[in-house]
Amino acid sequence: MRTKTDIFKIAYGRARIKGQVEGGGNINRIATRYTSLRKSGMRLPNALAVAVATKTGPEWYHGPSMGAPNEDGHRCVTAPSAYGLRFAGYSDEIIGGSHHEGWYTAHDGITGEVYRGCVFRLPGKDHMTRLLAGYRDMAGDCYIVDFSEVYTSIPLAKDDDGILYKAARDGDRMAQKDAEECRQHDYKWQKANEWADLCDQIGKHECECAAAATERDRMRKKIEEIEGEFLDIAEFAENNL
Repeated sequence: MRTKTDIFKIAYGRARIKGQVEGGGNINRIATRYTSLRKSGMRLPNALAVAVATKTGPEWYHGPSMGAPNEDGHRCVTAPSAYGLRFAGYSDEIIGGSHHEGWYTAHDGITGEVYRGCVFRLPGKDHMTRLLAGYRDMAGDCYIVDFSEVYTSIPLAKDDDGILYKAARDGDRMAQKDAEECRQHDYKWQKANEWADLCDQIGKHECECAAAATERDRMRKKIEEIEGEFLDIAEFAENNL
């Protein structure tokens, strides 16, 4: 049975042979980071390169730091400032009154890494505020940013024209939705492990049963040989043993 770490080691080894990645670090942390990046839509070579970087934090990787967009237009960004994105705050802090600081990704909903909604500011244009919604992926040490919608204020607005709140709310919803998918994936992955373990156990028991059946047949044959030689062996055994 292969674990996430085992699968990662195989992918990592193949990529190193091809010269796609280099580096090292804690294999379990790297595997967790790699799995998260792949689920976010980042292509395999980039996800491996980001995962094996030896530093930590959102700005540590200095190679290709933006993954390919998924079907929703979301990209994994490991160095937002390199793309002109300024962090505007976490969704729960902007919205206020929230009783959480992100959404857990483990299947029980109360453990594991956290996805926390946030907002980024794009460089202003024509005196308008421009924002993007997203969330922080604590496991992947990166951000998932929705580039499909730019929240734009009216020109020369004295405040953010309500778009900051809307972007924060949508970022939180993004985090919630993707965290729920992770929880379902985690639950299915755990059940798959349980299923694989049970299949392995059944296989072992079947081998044991086959061996026991062979030994049983050998014993029965020996009994038949003794009974053929001594017809009264059962009575003799009962009276003398």
